[in-house]
Amino acid sequence: MLKREIKAVVEMRSAKSHEEIEEIEKAGEITRAINTKAMEMNKPRMKEREIAGIMEEFNAQMKAIKAIRN
Repeated sequence: MLKREIKAVVEMRSAKSHEEIEEIEKAGEITRAINTKAMEMNKPRMKEREIAGIMEEFNAQMKAIKAIRN
């Protein structure tokens, strides 16, 4: 019984809708942009928490821009 339920869940998760694919692509673009910004802002002897702060700030800015556009 459980095998059949697991198989059904696996089948549902393996087929993505067009909307799901678009969301995955958007998430990838955002992640790439945030990481690129962090690399650009990175300087010798910066602490990891400083880089994380840059990434968080950039992410917040991107969310604000998205909210304005919608």
